[in-house]
Amino acid sequence: MNLPSMPPLRSAAKIGIVLGGFAIALAVALVAMGIRAGLNAADPSQGMQAFGDMVLGMVVFTVLALLPLGLGLYWLRAMPRFWTILVVIAASYALTGPPALLLSGSLRSFVGNWALLGDIRIGTMPLSTLTVATCALFAPSRRLRVILLCVAFLDGAIFAGVILLKFVLPAGR
Repeated sequence: MNLPSMPPLRSAAKIGIVLGGFAIALAVALVAMGIRAGLNAADPSQGMQAFGDMVLGMVVFTVLALLPLGLGLYWLRAMPRFWTILVVIAASYALTGPPALLLSGSLRSFVGNWALLGDIRIGTMPLSTLTVATCALFAPSRRLRVILLCVAFLDGAIFAGVILLKFVLPAGR
């Protein structure tokens, strides 16, 4: 059975599909946050609840946004300039991980409120690891895939180290 071939999608349609996917991911994340907030309406620690809602929203959005991200990356495989820029941005972002670790750790008493930037960067590491690893899956060349996987590994390793040093090892003492 021969199926009729579909005409290729225009760039505007591809952009619309990807942005629509991101919008759906955002809507689902907002609904998840609303459901969680409704279940914990009488929580006396509203600041902690708000933080938990934010983390839930970020995780739900990131996981659901991987599908439209992957689709967009698939369509961008034929654009080498995009991938070069992506690798530079991803590597630059990954290089902020070790300074964030220092700000959040040993330099905390010297930098004051700036340490919060380190905490935020460390908190986003699992999400950025997942995103960069997705980019690596769709990279058009082996060299770009290896670089992006190294970037994802760096973020993931730093986050795993933070979890190990701040939560696992101190709990065993």
